[in-house]
Amino acid sequence: MKKTAFIFTGVTAALCAVGAALHSAEIDNILDPASGLADRFAPISICMTAVALLALVIIFALTFLVKGRDVEPVYHTALAPRTPIPLIISVILGAAMIFGAYLCFRDGVGIRSSAKLVLILSIFAGLAGLSCFIMSLMAFLKKSGIETMFCSFVIVLFLCLWLIVYYLEKSADSALMSFVYDYLAVCAAAVACYYTAGYAFGRSKPRCTLFFSMAAAFFCITAMPKALNTAFAIFFAAMGILNLLNVFLLTNNLQYKTVEEPAAEEPKE
Repeated sequence: MKKTAFIFTGVTAALCAVGAALHSAEIDNILDPASGLADRFAPISICMTAVALLALVIIFALTFLVKGRDVEPVYHTALAPRTPIPLIISVILGAAMIFGAYLCFRDGVGIRSSAKLVLILSIFAGLAGLSCFIMSLMAFLKKSGIETMFCSFVIVLFLCLWLIVYYLEKSADSALMSFVYDYLAVCAAAVACYYTAGYAFGRSKPRCTLFFSMAAAFFCITAMPKALNTAFAIFFAAMGILNLLNVFLLTNNLQYKTVEEPAAEEPKE
């Protein structure tokens, strides 16, 4: 399965790089500095839209490579690492999320979110970073239980809260192209983490998990360079890398379903 895992992760990472470069060029060229409005049907916007749609088609097609494969619906089995590298990456991601939470608390996120809402978002961002590390540690130790259930719930809750704050800050922005990929990124990440959390609650849907995890990685890395602020850019980077890591680990642990042979009937006397 390692070859398939490298294919899934490598293709998604390449799409992420293309998306991030195009979206950065798009935002730098389509927005009018005076009015803040975007040029309608700009070639770069059409190209970015085409790339996003093509990325989703490619991601959907890739999920058919694991058709007929599954894994036990236990978190430390489905996301089990074979080396300490994923644990090290999770430490870095957790630290990045906590630092982003500090920046969010220190600098705020904009003018439309109250101080209490920003404080709550910062707390949940820090808890989400800590949860990433705990879940990876449990998988590395081959243990899972109430810890992974709670931590997976915290991450999804953070993403839902982040989406609310992002909407508040961008709701009055008339240039849709300046934030549409940000919304798609947070929504895709929330759905991806929801399906990943399923393994902590005894439910296995590998193709849905892989599709939304790859889509989340693509949109998060695409939105990251032009995020609303530095804290949000860190959140996008962390969520994008986390989903890429989950794609690799889950794909690497998938196995073909075994068909149990019916027991032979005893001869009648």
